[in-house]
Amino acid sequence: MKLRWCDSCNVPLIGKKCSLCGSEGRAVSITPPGDARPAFDFDRRMIKELLDLQFGEGCGELLLPDNKVVLLNRAPSEDRLDEIIVDGYVLGALRYDIFSSEFTVSLRVEGAVRILPNLKRSWIVVDEGAVQPILKSANALAVGINELAEGIEKGDEVVVLSPEREVIAMGKAMMSSDEMRSAERGVGVKVRSRLKNTVKVLKGGQTWEDVINANKDAVERNMEKAASFLRKSSKKYNLPLVVSYSGGKDSLASLLLTLDAGLKPRLMFLDTGIELPETVENARKTAEKYRLKLDVINAGDAFWKGLEVFGPPAKDYRWCCKACKLGPTTLFIKKHYPDGMLSVIGQRSYESESRARKGNEWENPWVKNQVGISPIQNWMALEVWLYLFYKGAEYNPWYERGMYRIGCYLCPSADMGDSEILRKEFRGYGKWERYLEEYAHKKGKGEEWLRYGFWRWRRAPAWVRSMGFEVPDVRRGREGVSFSGDDVLRTSVNLDMKRVKSLASILGKWEEKDADIHIDGVCRISEKEIEVFDKSSIDEIKGVIEQAVNCIGCGVCVGRCPTGALSIKENIAYADPATCIHCRECLKGPCPARDFNPSS
Repeated sequence: MKLRWCDSCNVPLIGKKCSLCGSEGRAVSITPPGDARPAFDFDRRMIKELLDLQFGEGCGELLLPDNKVVLLNRAPSEDRLDEIIVDGYVLGALRYDIFSSEFTVSLRVEGAVRILPNLKRSWIVVDEGAVQPILKSANALAVGINELAEGIEKGDEVVVLSPEREVIAMGKAMMSSDEMRSAERGVGVKVRSRLKNTVKVLKGGQTWEDVINANKDAVERNMEKAASFLRKSSKKYNLPLVVSYSGGKDSLASLLLTLDAGLKPRLMFLDTGIELPETVENARKTAEKYRLKLDVINAGDAFWKGLEVFGPPAKDYRWCCKACKLGPTTLFIKKHYPDGMLSVIGQRSYESESRARKGNEWENPWVKNQVGISPIQNWMALEVWLYLFYKGAEYNPWYERGMYRIGCYLCPSADMGDSEILRKEFRGYGKWERYLEEYAHKKGKGEEWLRYGFWRWRRAPAWVRSMGFEVPDVRRGREGVSFSGDDVLRTSVNLDMKRVKSLASILGKWEEKDADIHIDGVCRISEKEIEVFDKSSIDEIKGVIEQAVNCIGCGVCVGRCPTGALSIKENIAYADPATCIHCRECLKGPCPARDFNPSS
């Protein structure tokens, strides 16, 4: 939680002191992990329009004056939730409700105070006897409401006023306007935020240029520390230096820091086939601008082919990352960097717990020969943005269209709020929507499965189940293979023996007899069953069968093969009987075909 604020200059700080006036900054209380970013014009317009719609014309400008710097902090929630920070205080939040498919602004009471002069809608006035109970802990009962605005609907954000028309609380309407007028009992507004201490309204007139100047010393300290780390790491490993460039802000910052360190890397860009066009173009332009060699790893239509096997990816079913990222990257590195590479990666601890645990230097457990380092591991988003502003960098334009992170445009891990922006702003999103509609129809999915984004899970999270919705653990794509039995494994599908032959050498030397495959001392495989000779190998036998049946030729296993016996032929993996030593090393790493077997 590093965010601070200079009250004298009214600008955010990433260090303890302001470089403009020397004042020590005030700690800003925001929701952890505290990864605040600039609010761009798109964000500001959206919030202002919603405020005007919800509370009255002009309320947006009162909360977000054009002459003040505004930050947004992405906070944990069921879906997109961005805390709105003005004058160094959280005044409200922009949130997306998946059940109404709408963005709304929820205000804290300090934000409601600021919009009061233009408040025309969504307000109630309580009687004098209700003021103190509400300020302590009570809700606004319907019988205690003296006046109220027209058009309040259940679920609306409501400003609670005293008889003197002063803001005392913010809450959520539990009844409509008409119901509040006629109700003799019950809660009219459930109070969420109560007036305690009004926050100071600071003087405006700031620009992002002022913010850069106020943080100049901190930005330069960050640069110096990162450059030193990069130089030491480069010398330590003495490997070809490559920046893994994604087209996002973090990888751009990592690249510029590498150049600041006096190093000359190559750029490696992975085109998953489901990237935004501007992201692909950004990679090309960045390489051109800094005169760097650009290697493009193209996954082609791996994602769309994978859909035929696995069906839609999900948060808990992310086969797409293995097939479209890990596999192509593994093949590329094995071919071009057989002796290893040092990869500069724009990874930050604020992004996830797993990334926080990884540290700023690691060996990739899945991609042989790749050592990863991150010069911005402990940077928050604002530190990245101030560095990019300081350098005058040309960043991906999607950040100025409401996106917090840039990646595959149909990622199941994205919030529905972000997907809603893409749906409206990116024409290519229609292809994905059409696929989901066809899949839902074919699998007999209800309307909610599409509308609420339930395709993003195989197993419903608790908050979805608590609302009465279930996301069944169903098979996806084509039918996978499952096993029953002990000494003889019966398969749920007839095995494609051509596919089984392609990988049989992993288990041992084999020969074909009467259309069966006999693997010496291990098993006999027929179209419908597997006779097991070596019970200690049963898990590996199952793994090879799953891999053969579901293989989409991603290449992850190829990168793990120490002898080069594995290759991709006709879009499936093939183990050469002449060179395979049956070490089974290829079974120890990730594999979409095994890890995401459609029957599991």
